[in-house]
Amino acid sequence: MPILSLKHKGLQKFFESGSGKLIRGDIRDKCRQKLDYLNEIADPSDCRVFGHFHTLTGDRQGQYALRISANYRMTFRWDGRNVYDVDLEDDYRT
Repeated sequence: MPILSLKHKGLQKFFESGSGKLIRGDIRDKCRQKLDYLNEIADPSDCRVFGHFHTLTGDRQGQYALRISANYRMTFRWDGRNVYDVDLEDDYRT
């Protein structure tokens, strides 16, 4: 089902116009692949084909994460029909 919202401004611009200026060059292709896939999934479990997919817990319950690189994760929420709040997060940000 379609992506309804993107939290990360760089991902939003990349998704809507193809402009990847705000996303690191070394992860751009993987971001495009995962965004395209998220835009078509019928259920979050469909993301398991990528590996490194997991449900978040604790204060992030209800969110899912896909690994983009050693440092970066793409996180999102699922409302039963659509993907929303897609974000790109640096796990080692200080």
